[in-house]
Amino acid sequence: MGLGFSNKKGNAIIDIAILLIIFVVFAAITVIVYTAAKDINDTVQLDDDLSNATKSRINTVTTGYPSLMDALIVMVLFIMWIAISIAAYYIGSNPAFMPLMLILLVALLVAAIFIGDALTELLGDSSFYLSSFPKTGWILDHLPLICIAFFITTAIALYAGSRT
Repeated sequence: MGLGFSNKKGNAIIDIAILLIIFVVFAAITVIVYTAAKDINDTVQLDDDLSNATKSRINTVTTGYPSLMDALIVMVLFIMWIAISIAAYYIGSNPAFMPLMLILLVALLVAAIFIGDALTELLGDSSFYLSSFPKTGWILDHLPLICIAFFITTAIALYAGSRT
């Protein structure tokens, strides 16, 4: 079953890795779009040709964007977590595959550390995204721990599931 990514047993770690990449890309795009929207808002506020209503509306959208997207990112993370756990439960696997899953977890954790560092480097000043997106910043700072939590819940669901 596996979220539509695969239909083979034991691919739960690969599903987690794909969802991790999707999450990190979504977070990066969100912060980059907000940076661009802030720059556009600054330009619009200085333009004398636009009405005050237009300036006010653009400013409202720009200032409301971080809180909305921060909450959306957290919601997407938890929905992915629930989806992967449910999919793992219905896949079911033999406990003999646990050593392989542990090896793949180590690779996933190394990748999470590199992805988190690369994203921090891409976003530049960490105080900017931490102040604008505090929940997302916390998630990115604790990405390896979140991957471990994903693994633990997925492993429990995977080996508690049916073996039909």
